[in-house]
Amino acid sequence: MELEKFSLFNGLTSEQILQFNSVIKRKKMNEGKMIIKEGDVGDSIIFLFSGSVKICKPMTLVTSNSEFDDREKEMISLDSSMHPFFGDYSLFTKNNKRTASIGSTSEVEIGILMATDFFNICEKDFQLGYTVIKNLTQNITKQVVKQSNDILKLTTAISLILES
Repeated sequence: MELEKFSLFNGLTSEQILQFNSVIKRKKMNEGKMIIKEGDVGDSIIFLFSGSVKICKPMTLVTSNSEFDDREKEMISLDSSMHPFFGDYSLFTKNNKRTASIGSTSEVEIGILMATDFFNICEKDFQLGYTVIKNLTQNITKQVVKQSNDILKLTTAISLILES
């Protein structure tokens, strides 16, 4: 089983992981396909089983009503050997909006775990739910700390530029 390699499932038994495996929908996509688009409504966690992706995250706010998005972007490349999952922010944000765009940079196989299935499994077994939510919280916290450090670096650079 592949799911035990994903940090979301750390501490779960094989039987507990099978509950998730049974509801995850697998999908193959060609290179260059959009998996998640920033701003779209999100209702799932997505697992990267094979291939590689690029995450594009805006570093500035929208300043016009233009259809063309010319904001500065942060690019992050991930491949399946890292066992990444994404989309988890949208399960807990207002209006469940996606916070980044993710596109395939090779042929990929993804797994889609719908939010309703995720929460149903967690609610049926509180110990399993606690473990998965704890893992999810650790993942989100790690990402927030990284973003906070990035903001600190950016504001420091801006203040140095303004001082000179």
